[in-house]
Amino acid sequence: MPGAAADTEDFPCRTHHHRYIIIQCGDERDVNTKNKILIKIRKIIEMYLLTGLIYPDNPKFLDEEGVLKGIENLNLESIGVFLSNVEIETIPRKTGYMGGNRRFAFSLSNGDNDAVAQCFADAMMFALAVMYDIGIDNPPVPLRINKDNVKIGEIIQRQDIVNCKNNYEKNELLYHEAIGVPHIILSRVFQAIPIFFLNPPMMNSGSFYRESILKIWLCEDDVSELSLDGDTPTSVVEKTNIETAYQNAYKAIEAIIGEPSSDKDKFRNKLKAQGINPDEIIGYDALRGIREETIFNKILNMQETRDTKAAHGKTGRPRDIGYLELADKQKLAKYIILRTVSHLSQ
Repeated sequence: MPGAAADTEDFPCRTHHHRYIIIQCGDERDVNTKNKILIKIRKIIEMYLLTGLIYPDNPKFLDEEGVLKGIENLNLESIGVFLSNVEIETIPRKTGYMGGNRRFAFSLSNGDNDAVAQCFADAMMFALAVMYDIGIDNPPVPLRINKDNVKIGEIIQRQDIVNCKNNYEKNELLYHEAIGVPHIILSRVFQAIPIFFLNPPMMNSGSFYRESILKIWLCEDDVSELSLDGDTPTSVVEKTNIETAYQNAYKAIEAIIGEPSSDKDKFRNKLKAQGINPDEIIGYDALRGIREETIFNKILNMQETRDTKAAHGKTGRPRDIGYLELADKQKLAKYIILRTVSHLSQ
């Protein structure tokens, strides 16, 4: 997976595709200045539109040019991503549609690379899920657009997106709803995106956690009701859903620290290597009946439950994982991911 922005000299000029504008530089001009100019021009020519997420249009959060305040401080250039925005005209409205037509757009320092663009979209989705438990049913997809089709006011016609090369399989995504996310959440999420983007284990962990909360996620009101009424479902379907969510929460932890070793000292060292104190006691007051334990013991107990109740189709143990136990282990997975994000950002 590419990391920081690559040097522009690594990419040959293909003038028949109009990917570059050649700039003549005298010997006295610094090579780095030339590279920055090339990157800036390429930013103008090649763009991706990001589906599923609304660009804030509240003037309170925009500068004089309509750009999200603080966007220049988000450090996305470290991964070769340059953010901007466009407004899509003639988006069909449908029941449940939220927000306006302005969307995030971005360009890449290494030109049009659909795999890298999708990796950035995935990293954004995983950061939203882990940091704020925001799961987007229709995952953000980067659609390649031609900057020449963007009119004054950063407006692009829907048909111009549909007609863009490589978008024919993704056209239906233009009709999906997009969600709006508060400015403060976006700012924090963008700061964490490079950690996910540059670390495949973090991408895997974020993906598993997102799948877990998409299957079942409990808000505080749900937890209060379950604490009073009992939390083990009788439905076989719902038991299966809990096991699937539990399994993915476990995999989110496993993606970072690996399978817990039978050698306890070795396992402790794995946790410490990610900036996690294995002896830290954690628990959640709202989850009545779920006791506080060290992180070390919670992971080992989660592994045992997963092995005996969630990982296999046939087991001699009762399939009785409750909602509150699932919520406890989802919070454990989230805590470990966030601790690792903090550790890797230092």
